[in-house]
Amino acid sequence: MRYHQIAMFEALIHRSALRTALVNRDEVTLQPIFRWIIKNISDYRIVRLVSDVGLMVLDLYGHQLGKSPEIDELFDALRERVNVNMEASHIAWSVGGMCDLLVAGSKAA
Repeated sequence: MRYHQIAMFEALIHRSALRTALVNRDEVTLQPIFRWIIKNISDYRIVRLVSDVGLMVLDLYGHQLGKSPEIDELFDALRERVNVNMEASHIAWSVGGMCDLLVAGSKAA
């Protein structure tokens, strides 16, 4: 099922129809999309796709934050997931930099 969702979102983006597909949703029909974003935001293989969908959702519905407890909870979960992924990314870059220094040092010796 996951591949069908990915293919659907990719097709919507390719056809410039993502906004049209996401607009005019109520909190019940928006929740599955938010959950899909939260679930898949840490998958490096589709992070660009998930980010594009997430940014579109935030653009369309960001002004409604504070109006629905369910959406607010999902937004908080998304924010927390993004923060965890950002921290992991920073650590990975730091480790990569240390490895580069070690390799450069071994070549100089």
